Amino acid sequence: MELKNVIAITVLAMLLLCMAEPALSQGPSLPATSASEKKDTFSDKLKNSINALNEVKKGSDPAETNATNGKTIYSAQLRFAKQYASGSLERIIEAIGVYRDRTEDSVLPSDKKENILTQIDSNITWFESKKKAIDSSTNVNEIKSIAREADNRWNQIKVDIKKESGIISCDTMDGQINDAKNVSGRISSGINYLKAQGKDTSAIEKKFEDYNKNIMMAERFTLEAREEFNKINNPVNAELRFRLGLQKLKQAQNKMNDAYADLKEIYRLVYGNQISKSRPF
Repeated sequence: MELKNVIAITVLAMLLLCMAEPALSQGPSLPATSASEKKDTFSDKLKNSINALNEVKKGSDPAETNATNGKTIYSAQLRFAKQYASGSLERIIEAIGVYRDRTEDSVLPSDKKENILTQIDSNITWFESKKKAIDSSTNVNEIKSIAREADNRWNQIKVDIKKESGIISCDTMDGQINDAKNVSGRISSGINYLKAQGKDTSAIEKKFEDYNKNIMMAERFTLEAREEFNKINNPVNAELRFRLGLQKLKQAQNKMNDAYADLKEIYRLVYGNQISKSRPF
């Protein structure tokens, strides 16, 4: 995996969380009144609409409060409530589905990956069942109740997504760091080989020192990022810890990019300047 993709899953999580906002339980807007309606009836109908919405919020049927306009208003509110809640759930299901795909493609150990995928599938099934319930509902209050329930669950899932995506990215970065350490071992052996041939390796050793320092810093930043992600356990602290962890991961990635630049310079010093015609590493 290329360095530029190391924190792709974490960045994706941020996008996913935006996709499914705003909150489900927020009420739908009242249908607009046609401009062609007579002015002497507009204020009355607007007043009836507002009263009807207030009655819905109280839990009573607006059809009981206004026999003429109540049923029409309630029907409009039902239609808009279903469209809003069902659409929000559909976006959530799509977002979780994308997160599932990225988790499946991650470098997580198979057992850990399977556990996460099982939980993701369970969440998708749950939201699909709630969407079906909303689509078949004929009661605004029932829709609002389902929406609140789904909203609460989504808030917790957002916490889990932030934590898990952050940890996955740390695991990916650790894989990059381990690869860099393996390269470091080969470079060290190569330097010793060149020294044994009487070559001047001072410039190579200086750049090699920079390389190792950058790897060490990347490892430290990744550890600090993991600590932040592991502290995520509720909606209150999730956003702060997630952003702090992401900042640390970006610092780690910058250090890995610097290490890669050092590595290219080491190879240039060895082969570009013909220090060695053989391949010491």
